[in-house]
Amino acid sequence: MAKTKKGKASKGGKKKGGGFAMKLLGFLMLIVGLIFLPSSTLLAAGLVPTMIAYLTDSDRRKTSAISVGTLNLCGVMPFEIKLWEGANTMAACGQMLRNPETWAVMYAAAVVGAVIYYTIPPIVGGLIALQSQARLNDLQRRQAELREAWGDEVAGSVRALAQARAAKATRAAA
Repeated sequence: MAKTKKGKASKGGKKKGGGFAMKLLGFLMLIVGLIFLPSSTLLAAGLVPTMIAYLTDSDRRKTSAISVGTLNLCGVMPFEIKLWEGANTMAACGQMLRNPETWAVMYAAAVVGAVIYYTIPPIVGGLIALQSQARLNDLQRRQAELREAWGDEVAGSVRALAQARAAKATRAAA
């Protein structure tokens, strides 16, 4: 029995899930969500793409969820503000959620976030590759200039050194 406890303790280490602090935070968020029910309902409905991005993102840092979520939140906020400025009731929230333009704006903003997430990294990678290739071409050009000015010995290649030594030996022998 002592062995199994010892084995479990060594494997366990840190607990995943957060424990009491996470449960307390979840409980407080539930209470605040119930107090501000119209706002939290609109927010929950509008941020569905963010939740899906979070659940489907395999990256440890959740970069897809961050990209989609920030722009999705930007798409939801005008309607939240409109709800706060007017009658902050479930009827007003329901009226907004019945309007297709509300859904289109909220979800289109999430789509823009996804487009940014999937298009920007390849563009940046291509630009870095072009920059690296230009640097390589410049270094090769400078190396050729040095070879021309100082000979192949400066290139640092073993083959060039061996050829230079062989040429020097044949000149000395002749």
